[in-house]
Amino acid sequence: EALAKISELETNLAASGDEATARIAELEAAKDEALSKAAELETNLAASTEGANSRAAELEARIAELEATSSAQAEQIAELEAASNAQTEQIAEVEAARDEAVEKAENLESTFAVANDE
Repeated sequence: EALAKISELETNLAASGDEATARIAELEAAKDEALSKAAELETNLAASTEGANSRAAELEARIAELEATSSAQAEQIAELEAASNAQTEQIAEVEAARDEAVEKAENLESTFAVANDE
């Protein structure tokens, strides 16, 4: 009976060993799949990072462009304001000269009227 028990234990041990070997193979396959997925994710992450960095560089260049344009426009506005102020001064000078000319004309008319009356 002891031999039968030993034989049964050997059979159980062999079956357990086969199950353990099969389980190890399954776990190794799962490990390989996980490593493959991790490599794929790393590749995707690298590509996404590269794309994001490229887009960030494009946006930074666009911002610099807009800042330069804004600065140029601010200079143009300042120039236009200066020109407008100069024109306003010229208009004031012309109006003053016109008023003076009108006043002189009125004085001359008065003088001629007085001269004609005499």
